[in-house]
Order: sequence, then C-alpha cells, then structure tokens
Amino acid sequence: MSHIDSKIIRLGIIGSGSFVQSDYLPNFSKIQGVKISAICGNTPEKVKTLANKYGIAGAYTDWRDMLNVVPLDAVAIATPNYLHDIQAIEVLKHGYHVFVEKPMAITLGRAKKMVALAKATKKILMVNQSKRYSPVFLSAKDFIIKGGIGKIYTMNLRIAHSGPDSDEKRGDWFFDKKRAGGGSILDLGIHMVDIARFLTNDDIIESYNVFTQLVKRGDVEDNGILIAKTKEGVILSVETSWTSFRNESSVTIYGENGVLYISELPEQRLEFVNTKGKKESIKLLSKLQPYETNPYQHFIACIKGDAHCKSEGFDVIKSLRVIIKK
Repeated sequence: MSHIDSKIIRLGIIGSGSFVQSDYLPNFSKIQGVKISAICGNTPEKVKTLANKYGIAGAYTDWRDMLNVVPLDAVAIATPNYLHDIQAIEVLKHGYHVFVEKPMAITLGRAKKMVALAKATKKILMVNQSKRYSPVFLSAKDFIIKGGIGKIYTMNLRIAHSGPDSDEKRGDWFFDKKRAGGGSILDLGIHMVDIARFLTNDDIIESYNVFTQLVKRGDVEDNGILIAKTKEGVILSVETSWTSFRNESSVTIYGENGVLYISELPEQRLEFVNTKGKKESIKLLSKLQPYETNPYQHFIACIKGDAHCKSEGFDVIKSLRVIIKK
C-alpha cells in the first residue's frame, strides 16, 4: 500500500486557459480524495474566478510562487508548449508528481531532461496522451492482441479540426514556432504517432514529414503528412489538419486477416472487414474502470499505487522522437 493512500492528494494546476477550464478542472475536481489546493494563470481576474468556482484556496499569477508557498503532492501543467519542460522540471525538483499536457516538450533534449529527473526523483511524469485512454482505441488494441487482424501491414491515421484559432479562448502562441515548437503535425500528429505505437506495441524507426501552410497565420504548418515505418515493418501514414470543418480522428489498419476501421471522432465506432468482404461491428469493451478511460483519474490512481502509468514520459518520448528529430 502506498504511503499516500490514506491522505488527500493535494493538486496544483499551472495554467488557466480553455483546456484547463473544459477538461482539467471539471475532471480533477470530481475525483474523490483529490483537493485542488492552488491554481496559477497569467490573468488575475480569470484565476480568481476559477478559484472561486471550484473552491480553490490558492490563486496565483506566478507558478514559481505557487510551488514555493503551497504544500502539494502533484501538479498538472497545461501551458504553451515551450513552458512544459521548464515547469515540469521545477515541479519534479520540488518532489511532486507531474501531469503534463502533450507535447511533453518542443525539443528532444528538453524531454530527456524531464525523463531523467523523473527517474532520479522516483516521481511519476505522466504525459496527457489522451487517446491511450479512449475506449475505442482500448477495444481496438484488445482485438489486435487477440489476433483478430493478424499481422499488421499498413496503418492510415487521420486527425483534423478547424484549428486553434477557431476557439477565441485559445492563445495565439499556437502559430509561433518558438513557443509552439511546430504546427498541426506536432499538435495533432503526436496523438496519432503515439496511438500507432500503442496499438502495434512497436517502435518507429524511420519517419519523414511533408507539410504546408494553406490558410493559417504565423510560421507553422496547418496541414501535414508524416510517413513512417516501424521496427517490424509496418508502414504508417499520418495526416493532420487545422483546416477541417469538423473534428476527425480515425485509424484504418490493414492486416493479413482483413481491415480494421477505428473511428473516434465524430463518433466512437469499431468495424472489421475480413478478406472475404464480410463486415462485422466490434463491440467496445464494457467493463473498463474509470481510471482506464479517464487520464485524469488514471494519474491519481497511479499516485495511489492502484494503476501502472500507461503514458509515462520515458515511453512517450519515443513518440515525440518521430516528429522532432533533435
């Protein structure tokens, strides 16, 4: 039994943007045994409003002050990409567990420092690669493990939405390469590269990016294609877009027994067509625990010792390496 099992987990949140408001706060605030002790953001009024709404005692505009003043057990980070490693490293130095938004860093060197420090401090460094917790992808992995598709030959993966600028609450840093690290391939492609590794249980050894800017402002791509090959010879094609009129997230896997169609967005659906053309709808796994399908609950379960982290930094860095070469 973990030493933390018998007490409340004190959580700090760095960031007060749209994703914190739509996902982090609603999810973490509902988990039994978790107390959000402090939140930090750039805008005093916004931070105070969120603190009042969720009953958070500490409201800060300087994340270093928050770490130095408030006793915590863990910190969740949802800030512009270039800050992820800086903040995560400081949190680890304080001896706290880390939940950090993807991508974990904008350079491999920075990501390696995060992983090394997490190992040295024996703290959890969980990256929010949320698709690893999606019921449809968990069900697809189960189907693959049981031999449903046989040997995998190729995978086509697509992820798209209308872009960060479609949400007025999101910052313009997405379009600045120095702060974002990249455009749609890093922002969205990291999800699909990671889920490809998750589904195949295989590492990617070669990759090539082709991207272009069609509509959006700034100095990053809004559309891109990544071609890759795994150690076992599976060929991947990853398509990303910030110019789609609807949210899309899908994977098509071609194997020796047929084709597996995985749809996450706009709806969760799993379908298999065998080599004779017979179509079959695959039921999603129904007995999954909340901590298996919710990354926020998963993080807390890992801290308590009730689960083994499925998106630890030392593994996720292998996905980042496919997109960022240095």
